[in-house]
Amino acid sequence: MVKKQIDPELLVVLEKIPDFDIWENLANTRVLRQAFAEKQKTHLSTMDHVLFSDHRISEEGDNTDLRVRVYKPAKADGPLPVLLWIHGGGYVLGSIDFEVAAMERFVHEVGCIVIAVEYRLAPEHPYPAPLDDCYQ
Repeated sequence: MVKKQIDPELLVVLEKIPDFDIWENLANTRVLRQAFAEKQKTHLSTMDHVLFSDHRISEEGDNTDLRVRVYKPAKADGPLPVLLWIHGGGYVLGSIDFEVAAMERFVHEVGCIVIAVEYRLAPEHPYPAPLDDCYQ
C-alpha cells in the first residue's frame, strides 16, 4: 500500500486494523468479525417503527434449518415492495445479525419489507450451497 496516496485522517484508522490474511485462519477472522459486530451493536439504536421477526424455513431445498429475518414497517397500508437481502461477507463471513441498522434504514426510507437470509458459509458449505440458501 502506498501511504502517500491515502488521506492522513484515513491512515490513522487503517493503522489500527490488524494486518492478517482471512484465509490463513478463517476461524479467527470470523471471531474477530463477530467481536467487531458486537461492539458496533452498542452504538446502534433500533427504530421503534420497524418490526422484525425470525423464521425457519425447512420445507424446501437442502438446508433443513434456514433462518430468515423479516423486517417491516410497524404501520403499513396495503401491499409493499420486498427486498431480498443477501448479507455481505463473500459467502464466507457475516450474518444477518451484522447488518440490522441497514435493514431498518431500508424499511424506514424505502417503505418496503426486507427479508434477510442467514445462508450457510463456505468453505464448510461450498458453492452453490450459500446461493441455494438464498434462492430457497
